Amino acid sequence: MRKAFPQVIVHKAPHALSEAVQLALSYYTILAEGMETPAAWEEAHLIHRAERFTLPPEQIDAAFADVRAYLRRCRANARPLLEGDPQLGALFQIRLSGMAEDAQLEPFLPSALMLTDVESSEQVTKPLFIRGCLMHLYAMAGMVDLSLQGEEAQAQYHHISDPARFTMAQVMRAVDLVQITDAQRMTLLRFFQDLDAWTLRMTALLAKLETVCRTHYPLVADRFLSKAASLDSQSSDEQAYQWFARMGQDKDAAPSDAPLHVWPAAIAYNGLDIQLSPWHEIRQRMHVGVLFDELSRLQDAQRAREGLAQEQLKALADPTRMGIVRMLAQRPCYVQEMADRLGLTPATLSHHLRVLSGALLVWVQPQGRQSYYHLNADELAALTGDLNALVHIAKEETL
Repeated sequence: MRKAFPQVIVHKAPHALSEAVQLALSYYTILAEGMETPAAWEEAHLIHRAERFTLPPEQIDAAFADVRAYLRRCRANARPLLEGDPQLGALFQIRLSGMAEDAQLEPFLPSALMLTDVESSEQVTKPLFIRGCLMHLYAMAGMVDLSLQGEEAQAQYHHISDPARFTMAQVMRAVDLVQITDAQRMTLLRFFQDLDAWTLRMTALLAKLETVCRTHYPLVADRFLSKAASLDSQSSDEQAYQWFARMGQDKDAAPSDAPLHVWPAAIAYNGLDIQLSPWHEIRQRMHVGVLFDELSRLQDAQRAREGLAQEQLKALADPTRMGIVRMLAQRPCYVQEMADRLGLTPATLSHHLRVLSGALLVWVQPQGRQSYYHLNADELAALTGDLNALVHIAKEETL
């Protein structure tokens, strides 16, 4: 029987820390992806893959002019605060995992900041910042067991979240266990060696970014409150399950007696982010973009489905990727197991899993000390349905 959230709490004000973190993450992510100029970030359209939408990008921008104006002003004010800081950019791009191919996992610094579980940079103290950094590092290094529940999970939480237990020896051991480049390893170690300075630096930067978001919030206030009211009216446990299903998330990872906190998100306007924790002290959170449903409705379902089907067929055309899918059809597998059974190097497996993940055919979930990949059976069934429809049309034509 499915566990139920005892309560779904929809917040009527922005999560200031999350908005600031997402603003910085947006800049450094696009920069890392080869953006031509930083100014292009400010002027970017609201949608990507325009071929899947019923309207051109310019018309969609005009339809949601409030969100577009908000993003442009926030980005214009944030860019001088973010550019020219390679150290911060490097930290925002480090992703920790048991294997290097888990690239879809959240980057280290944003994840650590959100594990402080506060709503504003003013509340980020040094002990909370250290706690967030250590909890994410140890979890990704496999030094904590994320499958624990109840009293065992709480005992583990108190052990790893106590800043008094922080030693560089433990950090060095954890950093050694995650798959990152040598340059990233040195960046991370220098970060932990200078945590005092980084705490001050991060809180100061986030406070400025929060001010930027707060200054321009009136542009999207009406839409934000409307989204909150909509979420509040439909925030049943059943609705939460639908959200989890869309994200390929295991709802049973959350404590059975913990409420789910939901925030509309303006910076990540088209995102759906679910953050679960086995630890009661860390709230179960979901952030829903203010345009998440609105942009979904503007997609041409047929064109979007055809585009995705093409990606999926291209992904499955490779014999190695087809072998991965066959393996995952039997049961979820952790990454080292797949590498050993298929005789692949981590770099090669990394490439194939990214392709399959991008085509929505597989999804990953940390479990205990490993990251397990699952086959997305619903997407595979949808692809089969597309092909069966073509078979049916072809047979009809021959009659």
